[in-house]
Amino acid sequence: MSDGWMLVVFAVVTFIFVRAITVVLHEMGHALVAAFLDNKEVTVFIGSYGSKKHCFNLKLGRMSFWFKRVPILWQVGMVVHKYRGYYGNLAISLAGPVTSTLIALLFALPIFKIATNEGVKFVSIVFIISSLIDLAVNLFPSTTAVVFDDGSIGYNDGRNILNQLTNKQTYLDSLEAYNYAMGDEPIKAAHKYEAIVKRGKVGVEYYSACFACYYHGKDYGKAKEIEALMREKGICKAADYNRFGALKFNEKDYEGCLIDTTDAIHYNPKLTEAYHNRSLALSSLGRYNEALVDASKVIELTPDSYEAYNNRASVFCNKKLYVEAIADATASIKLNSNNLTAHYYRGYAYLEMELIDSAIADAQEAVRNGLLDPYGYYLLGRCYAVTGDGVSAKFNFIKAKELGLDTPELDEALVNLSDVKYNFG
Repeated sequence: MSDGWMLVVFAVVTFIFVRAITVVLHEMGHALVAAFLDNKEVTVFIGSYGSKKHCFNLKLGRMSFWFKRVPILWQVGMVVHKYRGYYGNLAISLAGPVTSTLIALLFALPIFKIATNEGVKFVSIVFIISSLIDLAVNLFPSTTAVVFDDGSIGYNDGRNILNQLTNKQTYLDSLEAYNYAMGDEPIKAAHKYEAIVKRGKVGVEYYSACFACYYHGKDYGKAKEIEALMREKGICKAADYNRFGALKFNEKDYEGCLIDTTDAIHYNPKLTEAYHNRSLALSSLGRYNEALVDASKVIELTPDSYEAYNNRASVFCNKKLYVEAIADATASIKLNSNNLTAHYYRGYAYLEMELIDSAIADAQEAVRNGLLDPYGYYLLGRCYAVTGDGVSAKFNFIKAKELGLDTPELDEALVNLSDVKYNFG
């Protein structure tokens, strides 16, 4: 390789390395101030906007760091914290770019002045330039939204600071709304967000938060009003379409859910929740092959999620692929030993394979600790019915009925056991 090419390679490698260090210092600046101001955990992502996939984890006190395993990806980052004070948040926003710039000037600049090696000088000047670019790019208020890995959106430090300074009341109201939401009062939060939205000239995130709070508060009528307003303004993002789909799924509008979650995936092909919700809708429509594709995609995107394996186990059960369902449910249990839903699906599969003892063991796990799951009791009743224990079967069927399960199959099971006498008092 010629000297010219070697210099080019050295320059490129230096830039990538220095940029990665700049990002780490930038996010560390945010994190340290957030941790100082609040006693809650601060999560730092290096190399992604919130993904824990293909990462290694380091803990430093209350700070948890998720680094992408390949350092070349450390070109972006974000910090998640729960501090909501007005002036403190201004300090947190400023701390990132200021920290990386100060460290560059305090350490790299003196090294550049005293170093005799040209390579060291070059690395030092690149570090200084990188930190100054980081300062300018992050403090200049950008109107371009950053799409995080969960589908939500945010803006750069400069835009956040400008919003706080020019819309102080809106920001303070949003803090109050956030506290309502975190305090499990979603409707109060939604009312506060709606008041902000009605003032006009606010970011898309307030509309999204308003819809989400009405949705979680189960005021679907108001949620639909906000959805209509967002569609009219043309401000819907991937996470919004996914939430619209979730609302439609809850109302058993599976075709509508399918349309919205497909739109969500179109705008963000890595939005795990959209694949999950679309898989549920496809299963409800009896389109199990397509549901299986989406369920497998969820596992590909979040291989450490026990819920992802639960979802695919349910699809396998619907397709009568019980060996595969058992494998996924077992994988789910390994990821979370307190995962009772996986015991239900594995017990269901065992029952269909006529492995009754194993089915009873899992069904009992599915309802342990008094978990009020009617499907678990129905499964346990079916297991006992197969063994000929009519008394235990009837007890569990009645328990499922009391907990709200209302299906023709349950009614038929109770009719078949109508002659079984038992004192349930």
